[in-house]
Amino acid sequence: MKKTISLLFVLIITLGFAACATSGISMQTADPASTVTSDINAFNPETDVDNRYANAFCQIVELDNMFLWQVECPLCYYDKVTGFGDVFCSKPECDHNNPDCGGGILGKPAISYYDGKFYMHGHWPSNENNCWMVFRIDPVSTEREVFMTIPWYEDGSMTLMRMFIHRGKIFFVNQYQSVESGNPKEKYSLLTCDFEKHDAAELKPVFEFESKSMYSSNLFFEGSKIYLFANPSIDGHYKLIVWCYDTVSEETSTIADINIDDDYFQPNGFCVTQEGEIIIGQSAVVPDQNVKAYRIVDNELEVYMEFEEAETPWWGCYVNEETVTATRVVSENPRQDAVWVRDHKGNTIYKGMLSTNYRNGDHSSHLGSITYFGASRDRILLSAEFYTEAGGTTSSVDYYFIEYDITENGLQEKTLASWKWNSK
Repeated sequence: MKKTISLLFVLIITLGFAACATSGISMQTADPASTVTSDINAFNPETDVDNRYANAFCQIVELDNMFLWQVECPLCYYDKVTGFGDVFCSKPECDHNNPDCGGGILGKPAISYYDGKFYMHGHWPSNENNCWMVFRIDPVSTEREVFMTIPWYEDGSMTLMRMFIHRGKIFFVNQYQSVESGNPKEKYSLLTCDFEKHDAAELKPVFEFESKSMYSSNLFFEGSKIYLFANPSIDGHYKLIVWCYDTVSEETSTIADINIDDDYFQPNGFCVTQEGEIIIGQSAVVPDQNVKAYRIVDNELEVYMEFEEAETPWWGCYVNEETVTATRVVSENPRQDAVWVRDHKGNTIYKGMLSTNYRNGDHSSHLGSITYFGASRDRILLSAEFYTEAGGTTSSVDYYFIEYDITENGLQEKTLASWKWNSK
């Protein structure tokens, strides 16, 4: 990744972003939510959360002509038209390691696009004022300004993990741990206030619950409705609960409340189909057992899709409005994965290996985590990190954002962004 930015790059990034800002950016023509018939639920890319990336463990925004992406690295962009990508910064000679860098905000998984601007939640470059910050970022100059501040409390009771902006409201996931009478507890709340006022004093919870522990929680936005999916441990038993909040009536209802008897069942996200079905992915099952996709029917889990036996088990199942996908590890060293992408009728879109040309033959590093995996009918997106150890400690980490185009001749791999961190 370049450490400096030439004047030519400044021209490219400025013209590219200016085109974005003046042309009425849309997310992408093949967005699955765009076919919803009800006017109140019709997807508006200027004001609605993009569910494809809402629950990623990294930050991704996709517009018609560009991507923004960040993990534990500077904010990076990729221009779909020119095929050029770099740090999201228009300052010549910037080293991207200083508080004034346009891509230098190290935030939570919370970057949003809303009505022509980017917004990011974090507290870098400093937390000396004991507050969380929401930055508004200009898409042309990459300059940022503080849009909103939220108090940060020493007891951790305001630990903002994610941020969403949707239809005139700003939402924060507040999730933190506490100890009461010697017993650990995990507290979750979804806070909201009016976007235009962005007054932290007006934040109020629309979802709240406590849990001894929790595997996962995810949100899904559909027009005026927001669904919260959680897997908390309550009274010694894991549950699968789905709530729905209506932003118009401001009423909250419980869609499902299911006891999970299988200690090995770990959900891996969910989606709501155009037909209103709630589909759930699965991860981390008993060794030698394949994952499944499930749906909720009459407050019970019903198998929605299964994956046939292979040399190694299908270990991760990902769902979205377009596809149901399973992945499996073929080899740990060198790391090789296979993927099976299917539509919601069970038809295979792609089944085969994921190439790793982006690693340039490096097999000395090890997979740290996959921070995002998503498949559609025509592509697969992957955000992953690989680490290298020296002397028992991590010496470097490589971050990658990869696109695989699904073609008649198989997958075509393309690196959208990458970053390398070194301990020295």
